[in-house]
Amino acid sequence: MNRCSLKNQRRLLRVFLGIAFFLFPLELLVHGQTPDTRNTPKPEKPYVAPIPSSAHWMVTLKTVPVKKTDDDSAAFITTAEVMQTENIRHVVISATGKAPLILDQIDNYVFSRDSRNNIQMIPRFQENFPYLAELHRFPFLECVTPDNYKGVDKYRGTPCFHYQDSNGEAWIQIDSIRPLAAKVNGSEIEYKILPPPSQALVPPPDMTALANRFKDAARNLESVR
Repeated sequence: MNRCSLKNQRRLLRVFLGIAFFLFPLELLVHGQTPDTRNTPKPEKPYVAPIPSSAHWMVTLKTVPVKKTDDDSAAFITTAEVMQTENIRHVVISATGKAPLILDQIDNYVFSRDSRNNIQMIPRFQENFPYLAELHRFPFLECVTPDNYKGVDKYRGTPCFHYQDSNGEAWIQIDSIRPLAAKVNGSEIEYKILPPPSQALVPPPDMTALANRFKDAARNLESVR
C-alpha cells in the first residue's frame, strides 16, 4: 500500500470517528430517554391507589423552621406508622422531643393509654389529630386531581406523576400509583410502604371489651329512637 492510500485511509477513519462522535450523543438524546418519562399516558382513576385492608405504611412529615439555620436538626419531624388488618389499626406517632403516642383503633373507636397504663378514648379524633384524621387513606394529597396534573417528573430518580396547586405538590409513583412524596405549606412529607402484617392484628383485650361496650350502647340508643 502506497503512502497516498494510507493517508487517505487515515483521513477516512478520522471522518468516521468525527461522524460517530456527533451522532452518538444525538442517538442518546433521541433514544436514551426511558419510556416512563416520554411515553407514559396521563394518569387515570384511581389517581392514588387505595390502601388494602391488610397494610403497613409510614408517613414522615418534616417541618423546617421559618428562620433558616445551619443545623438541619432544628427541623420538627413527625412520623406516623400505621398497621391495619380489616377493622383494626395500630398507630405509633413519634415527634421530635416528645414521647411516642400509641393509638389502637377498633372500628370507629380510637384508644390510647396514659402514663399509668389506663385506657383513654380519643374523642373527636379529627379535631385532636387533623393531619391523621382519616387513617384509611394517605394524608396531604389534596392536590392530586386531574386539573392539577403537571406531567411526569422524577423524585429522587423515581418516575412519578406530578401534581401541584397553590398549596403544595405531590409525586405519585407511576408503576404502583402510590404516593412517594408531597410538599404542603412548607412541610415535606414522604411515604413509605412496608410489608403488610403476616397475621390479623389483635388489639389488647381490655380495649376490645371497651369498644364492644361502646358499640352496645350505640345500638341501644339507636333502638329507642
